[in-house]
Amino acid sequence: MLAKAFATIDHVSHGRLEAGLRAGWHEQEYRDYGFPFEAIGVRQTQLEEATQIVRSMLTNNSTTFAGK
Repeated sequence: MLAKAFATIDHVSHGRLEAGLRAGWHEQEYRDYGFPFEAIGVRQTQLEEATQIVRSMLTNNSTTFAGK
């Protein structure tokens, strides 16, 4: 969902989107949103996959992704 929002904002702003993605650190925020608070290694892997998806959505006409 975040990648779709980024792609839309990027297109509407004619490529001026600047976004920062992080692995997350605040356990309570995860819990509040109903997400499990994984170990840092898992969160870093999730961040890497999310970065690949967002980058692809911003640079390609269509995107597919197979990951965890």
